[in-house]
Amino acid sequence: MCCKNISRLFIIVTILLISSTLFARDFYIGVPEDPPGQGTIDNPFESISYALTQLPDDYCCLIFMPGLYNNQDQHYINRQLGLRSYTNNPEDVVIAETFYIASLSEPVYEVDFSGITFRGNNNNETIIHWSALTIDNCIFEDYIYGTPLNFDIDVSNVNISNCTFRNNHTAIS
Repeated sequence: MCCKNISRLFIIVTILLISSTLFARDFYIGVPEDPPGQGTIDNPFESISYALTQLPDDYCCLIFMPGLYNNQDQHYINRQLGLRSYTNNPEDVVIAETFYIASLSEPVYEVDFSGITFRGNNNNETIIHWSALTIDNCIFEDYIYGTPLNFDIDVSNVNISNCTFRNNHTAIS
């Protein structure tokens, strides 16, 4: 009887440990209560650049509070990462910054965008190299000089759904 209970307990603990690693940890970006912020919903990180330096190595999701993120920064992403808006309404979160997404080693990393407007008013673009990308419910607008999605060589898997491309010189290259 004792062995059966220990076996059941072991199975339950194992399942809980495995399932906890399958889900993303959420960190928030917005206007922090106490700059530079702690990444919580009550005290979000103050910028995308700062947030990217504070994340643990495991899969994370950056959740953007409503606002305009327009710092003319360039972000290099070589990791599994999700970026989504808090409301999942792309009109609420506008990002006008450049992203370089590249898996510089095996495995190929998955990057997910959801519910965000990407605006090209800073000659910015999103360059994807040797990565997997999922984009859902996003808007790409006003890329007059750059390209919203520039797929470099060796893109492994791209899924784009429910997105709008408007007022762009070139939408995808």
